[in-house]
Amino acid sequence: MDEHPPVWRAGMLITTILVVILPAWVLWRGLPALSLSFWRALTPQLFASVYVLILSLLLSCPLALATATYLNEYADPRLARLLSRGLEMQAATPAVVVGMLGMIVFVEQMHLGFTLIGGAVSLGVLNLPFLVRVAQEAMALVPPALREGSLALGATRFNTWRRIILPLASSSFSAGLVLAAGRGLGEAAALLFTAGAVPASRPFSLNPFGPGATLAVHLWYLQAEGAGGGREAEGTAAVLLLLWLGLVLLAKLFETANGT
Repeated sequence: MDEHPPVWRAGMLITTILVVILPAWVLWRGLPALSLSFWRALTPQLFASVYVLILSLLLSCPLALATATYLNEYADPRLARLLSRGLEMQAATPAVVVGMLGMIVFVEQMHLGFTLIGGAVSLGVLNLPFLVRVAQEAMALVPPALREGSLALGATRFNTWRRIILPLASSSFSAGLVLAAGRGLGEAAALLFTAGAVPASRPFSLNPFGPGATLAVHLWYLQAEGAGGGREAEGTAAVLLLLWLGLVLLAKLFETANGT
C-alpha cells in the first residue's frame, strides 16, 4: 500500500495554485483595465520592453552560440567542464547584483546615465549562461553519426558545424531563446539600475543611449512608489503575463517543429 499519497496530493495542489490559479487571478483582476486609453498610456513602456529585449538578444545570442560551439566542439574536456561550472555559477548571480554592476560601469564609470543599451547589456549578461546551456544541449542532440560522417567525407569542423550541427540545432535553440526572452521580459532589478524607472522623453526613439522604463520596471514603480498602483498596476501585470504566455506558446511551436 502506498504510504505517501497525501503528500503527493498536497504537492499537486500547491503546483496547481502556482501554475494555474495565480495567473488566472492576475488576468481576472487586470483584463478589465485594458481599455484603449490604458494601451495608449502603456505604449512607451511596451516599446522600451521590446526594444531592450531585442538589443539584449542581439548581444547575447552570438556570444552564446560561439561559447557553446567552443565548449562542445573544440575545448579540451577538462577545460570545458571547468568553464561550464563557471557559467553555472554565473547563472546563480542575483539579478540585482548584475544591475548594480551595470550601474557602476555605464552610469558611474562611463558617465552615460540611465540608458537602454546599458539595460540591454545587463540583461544579456543575465541571460548568457542560460543561452549557452541551451545551445550546448541543442548541439548535443545532433546525432554523432552525422558529425562523424561529415568529418569522414573531408569537411572541416567549421563546415560541419555550419552545414550540419547548426541547422539541426536551430529549432531547439530557438525554443530556448524564446524562453530566455520571456525571462528577460519580466526582469526589473537589472534594468532598474541601468535603464531607469522614468519613461523616455521620446517614447519611440531608437536611440539606445536614452533612458526608458520597461513594463516590469513600470509595474515595480507603480507598486513601490505608490504612483498610481491599483487598476493600472493590475493591468500592467496582465499585459506582462499575456506577453509571457505568448512567448511560451511560441517556444512550444519551435519544440513541435523540432519534433520534441
